Amino acid sequence: MSAVTENVLAAVDNTPTAEDFEEVKGRVEEMKAPGTFNLLAAIEGTQYPVGEETVFTNGKAAEELNDLLEEEARLQHEHKDDMTGVPNQEEIDQRKEVLVKEVLASALTFHMRGLAPKVIELMAKEARRKFPVKGKSEEEVYELNEDADEWITNEMIAKCIVKVVNANGDEDTTSYRNEDVGQLRDFLHRVEFNKLDKLAGKLNGSKALFDNALDADFLQKS
Repeated sequence: MSAVTENVLAAVDNTPTAEDFEEVKGRVEEMKAPGTFNLLAAIEGTQYPVGEETVFTNGKAAEELNDLLEEEARLQHEHKDDMTGVPNQEEIDQRKEVLVKEVLASALTFHMRGLAPKVIELMAKEARRKFPVKGKSEEEVYELNEDADEWITNEMIAKCIVKVVNANGDEDTTSYRNEDVGQLRDFLHRVEFNKLDKLAGKLNGSKALFDNALDADFLQKS
């Protein structure tokens, strides 16, 4: 058999059949079809907002530094036309350097993450249970409002904290509780604690989430 004949026969043998066309058509349709995925598996990996905030526990040094900076600004204004500048500038600079080091050494960086909606719902239910207002007097409702606001703030911050890192880079990955944040509230300067409150609110879309989760009569006089 010649080479030409062999090539012809090979070509005939490889001619696609009707079954071949159907198989190819099926594969093409599969390729054109939308991809599939498992919704529940996908949402289990939902990523929530993250952020960090640094607070300083040495309030005494921070306040002294703030006062010193204000005094420096005042002196610089008074001596702006003096060729020699502020008379005791060197002394001020030395004291500033000491205070800045003391403040920075007291730094605590809180790494925080937003909460899942279900966690918000459970917190709201617990708040309703702890601070019922039905049948309370106006004065009692006011006090409950104050207590509930503090509890909700502490609880949100506690559940948002992922870890805390000190100035040396050491990490604390403790699971914080409401009462732990209550201690932070008691010991931190109000300005510093407000940083944590603000970040937790930002990561969770503010406390408006609680307004949606709580019943209409919560924190209101019935």
